[in-house]
Amino acid sequence: MKKIRDKIFSKDFFMKTIYILGLMFLFYIFEIYLRYIAITIDPFYPGKGLIPNFLTIVFICYFFPLFFIKTKKISRITLSLFYVIDLIYFIVNYMMLKIKSIPLDFYNLNNVSEGLTYINAIYEHINIIFVIFIMITLIILIFLIWLRGRFEFKYTKKFYLLYPIAYVLLIVGNVIAINSLYLEEDDWQNITSPRYYYDNFVNSKRSAETIGFYHYSVRDAYLYLKENYMTNYTIEEVEELMNSFEIEEEDSNKYTGIFEGKNLIMIMLESIDNVVVDKNTMPTLYKMRKDGWDFTNRYSALSAGGSTIATEFTSMTGLMYNNAYYRINNNIYTQSIPSIFAKNGYTTISAHENNGVYYNRRELHRNMGFNNSYFLYDDLNPYEYYVDAQMATNDQVYDWIVPKNLDNPFMTFIITIAAHGPYTDNDICNENEAAKKSGISCFRYLAKRTDDLLAALLKRLEEDKILDDTVIVMYTDHQAYLYDYTDSDLKKFNKIDENYNIKQLPFVIYSTDIKSKKIDTLVNDVDMVPTIFNLFGISYNSKNYVGTDLFSSNHEDLIMFYDGSWYDGNIYSLDKNIDNKTDYFKVTSQKVSDKMLLNDMIINTNYYAKNNSE
Repeated sequence: MKKIRDKIFSKDFFMKTIYILGLMFLFYIFEIYLRYIAITIDPFYPGKGLIPNFLTIVFICYFFPLFFIKTKKISRITLSLFYVIDLIYFIVNYMMLKIKSIPLDFYNLNNVSEGLTYINAIYEHINIIFVIFIMITLIILIFLIWLRGRFEFKYTKKFYLLYPIAYVLLIVGNVIAINSLYLEEDDWQNITSPRYYYDNFVNSKRSAETIGFYHYSVRDAYLYLKENYMTNYTIEEVEELMNSFEIEEEDSNKYTGIFEGKNLIMIMLESIDNVVVDKNTMPTLYKMRKDGWDFTNRYSALSAGGSTIATEFTSMTGLMYNNAYYRINNNIYTQSIPSIFAKNGYTTISAHENNGVYYNRRELHRNMGFNNSYFLYDDLNPYEYYVDAQMATNDQVYDWIVPKNLDNPFMTFIITIAAHGPYTDNDICNENEAAKKSGISCFRYLAKRTDDLLAALLKRLEEDKILDDTVIVMYTDHQAYLYDYTDSDLKKFNKIDENYNIKQLPFVIYSTDIKSKKIDTLVNDVDMVPTIFNLFGISYNSKNYVGTDLFSSNHEDLIMFYDGSWYDGNIYSLDKNIDNKTDYFKVTSQKVSDKMLLNDMIINTNYYAKNNSE
């Protein structure tokens, strides 16, 4: 006993204990800071909760042998390398939480190039506390590297025997901790239950709060690999689920075919929030919205963040972008708007100012069925980047998107870019004294450049005497990021969660021969495709689409979001104040769950390429 006591109170033992606790603290402090930020965004699981803290410590312990390498030099290099990796992991997650209110996941890695466009605005989110925090951890690292050189680790037979046993105990503790996450009995979708967010992973913030960021990333990687490489459905299973909805689409309604034979131009407006659609900033869109059909209850399907490609994909295919990036880009979409319009005699065209490799658009648009796709960054020399108006003012580009001397009509899809962030230290805004004053000033200035495209396009279509034969559909991809909303701005958003992450966004259909009106039907992005087919009198198989024609008697006012939550105009399913035990809540949640599953099964099986169903 005396020998053990002397060993415990020896200087060598004390120093090793400091080293081990310092290591744990170094990596633990990164994770708990991220969890603290997540909790401030959406307080769900307490930061002092036993399970996420225990799981974080267990995760760190898995890597301890790498720091106890006998060679001190290699041990120091290993420790420094792991610190750098963890620091990068921390900073990226920190910025994701600050900018988009979501943690990093493996699907976001596919869109890392989009994140780089915000790099000029990132410094705004780096405050003095952040800098001090990084400096403290760096000092701890330097101290630990110095401390490592003060003692030796002896690797005895007992060590090699005990470590596997310790690993087994860690794994057992891990499993017990996960299984101790409660899920209330008979409530399969209890939004207050931590186990729900572990099992379903439908809300990344809450999942990370529940099990800690390290374990969140491990499970996220597992689910990503499972979804992309391990999960396989059959065509028969897809069709069985399709048929289970038992919705028989009506043959027609009073809006069927009102645009039959007309040209269609769809314009996805980059980052255009309702705050800038006014007489001064965007007078053309404001007037088109006033004179056309203004769908006042269209919500982006993206909750707590999002990206352009998701809305782009959904508005063209009628499917939700499920982040299975590899499958998304390699599938064939015979049910998409460009594919079906092409089969009905239209020339289908897409155009964007960026290059064709961004989001792998050149290949994706070809697989969607566009006859021709133009990427101005690649196809024009020289090109004018971030100048939306050139789509109509540049004769060569205008001839691409509005083909002449055709015996058949055209369907054109335009993606704007001018209003893309960042809105501080923006090179374009810096050239204008008024625009560079603030983030909102810059945003308005850039939005005006998008409006210039609409004005120029209307003018040229009228000059060519085809405006009356053309329908223009305009909608925003996602909310604008990285500018400071004022109280006045926020009042223009009909928020349905406490963070203003889910908001109404513009969706307008304009034609010279329709009467203006506001339509308050709830618009899900997946509803756009069947609605457009109906308006143009194009027959389609309603079972192929997750959404429904907005003018159909079968349309249900229900918004499905990418995280599996839903909104019916009154209830938002993740609202902590609602009664989630009612039959209505359970039935609606099950319906959304089935729709999301069908959506993923269609993508997973490349259903439309194999079935070639119309």
